Amino acid sequence: MASPPESPIEEVVYELEQTRVPKPIPVALEDLCRQTKFTKQEIRVMYRGFKTDLLVTLSTLLRGSVYERLRWTFKLYDLNGDGRISRSELSEIVMAIHELMGRRPHQPEDDRKARDQVDRVFRKLDLNQDGIITIEEFLEACLKDDLVTRSLQMFDNEL
Repeated sequence: MASPPESPIEEVVYELEQTRVPKPIPVALEDLCRQTKFTKQEIRVMYRGFKTDLLVTLSTLLRGSVYERLRWTFKLYDLNGDGRISRSELSEIVMAIHELMGRRPHQPEDDRKARDQVDRVFRKLDLNQDGIITIEEFLEACLKDDLVTRSLQMFDNEL
C-alpha cells in the first residue's frame, strides 16, 4: 500500500488512486423472472441480443465512417424497415423526442411546433419532393449540411 501523501497535490492523486468504480451487482435470473414475468430462456435470448446490438451500435457510432453513421441513423428513423422514411415515421420520431425533452403531448402549441419541425426537416431531406425520403436523399442532404457533418465528426475522438 502507498505511503500517506505529503503534499495537497499528492493527497488528491492518492485519493484518485484509491477511488474504485463500483461494479454492477448481478441480479439473480430467478429475481429477473419474478420482476419481469419473462422466462429464463427469454431473458437469456434478450440479453444476448442486447449485448450484440449494443456493441454493433457503439462500434458504428464510435468507429464507423460518416456513411456508416448516417446509414445507422436512417435505419433508426425508418421505423417499419421498408428502406424509406415517410412523413408519419418522421413525425413519430419527432413527437417522441419532444416528449422525452419534457414537452407535453397533445398540447396545441407544442403539437404545432413539432409539426412545423417535421415539415422543415421533411422538405430538407425529401430532395425530389415525392413524399418519401430514400437512403440516397438522406445521405446527400445530410452530407451537404455543415451542422450534421460537424455533429458526426464529434464521435471521431477516441474513447
